[in-house]
Amino acid sequence: MRVLTTTLCAGLLATSAMAAEPAWVTVRSADDVAVQTRQVPESAFPEFRIQAHSRHAPAELAEALWNPRRSQIEAKMFELQRVLSQSAVERVEYLRIHPMLISRRDYTLRFTRYQDSEGRFHIDFETDSGAGPPPSPDYVRMRLIRGSWVLEPDGDGTRVTHQCLSDPSGDVPVWLARGEQQSIAEALVREVLSLPTVVSLDTSRQSPAAQP
Repeated sequence: MRVLTTTLCAGLLATSAMAAEPAWVTVRSADDVAVQTRQVPESAFPEFRIQAHSRHAPAELAEALWNPRRSQIEAKMFELQRVLSQSAVERVEYLRIHPMLISRRDYTLRFTRYQDSEGRFHIDFETDSGAGPPPSPDYVRMRLIRGSWVLEPDGDGTRVTHQCLSDPSGDVPVWLARGEQQSIAEALVREVLSLPTVVSLDTSRQSPAAQP
């Protein structure tokens, strides 16, 4: 009887967890790129998921994404991007940005990567403020960023899934930031699909005042 009760309780908990998972809603689909969004309990800002197909191999895309880089869309708003530490499977970066519609922000991201048993490449990232410099009065510290890239073998190419939640912190209305967040996420995926030329990191060009 105890075993049956335990099994039933476990099943009910699993069902409740599945029911509580927010559903994805497709908001745009064009040129084989699908953009989805969902609400999450930890932030008023939506989480985005972009899915697409690339003609490049998963390993090729994974290597391009892993190397410290700036995409064309990121280069327009990044003031500073510094690699604090890096190994074969983990990297920590400190970033300062100046988005178009809000004041300057800074944050520290921890990236991790691995390949699962089915050949999918994963790159996960999330904020880790304790691994970077202390907050600056000149920047609003972003404390909730998380997401991932999943690169899955798909025929003669790769099924690309990019997921990201970015809460800008401060008094930023959701309606003001939502459109820009969606545009940036979609543009970033489109750049990755074509393995674009990116701006390489060049710390020698940073002024002393820009150093954290």
